[in-house]
Amino acid sequence: MIFRLLQVLAIALVLSFTGCSDKPASNIAELEVSLERQFKQQWEQKRPPENRHTIKSVHIDGFGTSGAVNYAEIRVVWDHTNYLTQSPVVPIGSATAFTVGTPENPNLHLTALVTFK
Repeated sequence: MIFRLLQVLAIALVLSFTGCSDKPASNIAELEVSLERQFKQQWEQKRPPENRHTIKSVHIDGFGTSGAVNYAEIRVVWDHTNYLTQSPVVPIGSATAFTVGTPENPNLHLTALVTFK
């Protein structure tokens, strides 16, 4: 429970500095566009100077549940690899947060906040 609370607080803190969805998503394609835009923007801000890789696209490959946790299977297509990860789907007020790691450093996270119609 404490870990979950810390995770939500960390996401909220990150999003307060990086922005969030500017348009509510009404379908998977719009969700992917919003995730891609936000992940690309954060990658440019967080990218280590020696890393020149770029994000090409973001896709939702599916949704699932593990115990009490809902997750999205998110595939981030980089210029050098495809990176498939399971992101917890974390509701925050009227929005939902999605978080993915990066291929070379799974501890470097990109987070997007999306609202839905």
